[in-house]
Amino acid sequence: VCLAKGHLASRCRSQITCELCSKRHLKFMCPNIVCNKSDSPKQENPADILSRGCGPKQLQKCKWWQGPAWLQNPKEQWSKSAVNIDEKEVEIEKRKSVISANNTELESISLQLARRIFRFSKMIRVMAWVLRFQPKAKDLRKYAELTNEELLNAQKIIFRVVQKECYSNEET
Repeated sequence: VCLAKGHLASRCRSQITCELCSKRHLKFMCPNIVCNKSDSPKQENPADILSRGCGPKQLQKCKWWQGPAWLQNPKEQWSKSAVNIDEKEVEIEKRKSVISANNTELESISLQLARRIFRFSKMIRVMAWVLRFQPKAKDLRKYAELTNEELLNAQKIIFRVVQKECYSNEET
């Protein structure tokens, strides 16, 4: 069940834990585990048919395309079971999206600079100061003059944003 070669997994109701790497895997990675009444047992699970030795010709004719028999019934006839949500598991699975928010801010700053500052060299210097200010909030302060690397980084960001804005309608 673990995706790493040669690893084994121990089972529990909500997750699979690999015995060698101790990584947790969600229950859908082990089709033998049935937690809800609405989950298909292994014999009914059409998504598992390839692991049971189905060939390409059999796959074309199998019920994988329609799903299990109970799925053909109206929704009112499906078994109803309460979904138990483990809040700890949800917290573990949360992802941070700071990077994308950061990029959006840089893009809007770059566009504002392009609209307000007409001298390209000044635009690069302002962007370099903006880029230096970001780590300042994380106590990585620099007080010296801008370095060549900082200026080149600012220039790359400005080029990328302006190209994205100006050429977004054209096909590549």
